[in-house]
Amino acid sequence: MLVGTTLFGTSFLGSFIPKGTPLALTPILAPIEIVSYSARAFSLGIRLFSNILAGHTLLAILSGFILAGIESGLGVIILSCLASVVFSLLVVLEIAVSGIQSYVFGVLVGSYIEGTV
Repeated sequence: MLVGTTLFGTSFLGSFIPKGTPLALTPILAPIEIVSYSARAFSLGIRLFSNILAGHTLLAILSGFILAGIESGLGVIILSCLASVVFSLLVVLEIAVSGIQSYVFGVLVGSYIEGTV
């Protein structure tokens, strides 16, 4: 919204009202459209934050289990080695997910900016 207002001034606010809208509905539709427009950026940030947090939390919990298993004894060390393999695979998965998330973020930001301009 800041980019559109900077580039086009107050005429940008007219893009929040669909063409052919009766003048009586303008005070009702404009705030709804502005809130909808602003909610896109907020929901994008929340989704990215939750995906990052979920992956890091999973890795932190699994690494805690591996460390506790290694400190426990010989029988658990074998299971900890297996868990380490799973942990390594999860790190690879986390890297792949971060690549996908960065792609989705770029596409969505690009489409939001395109909608503004």
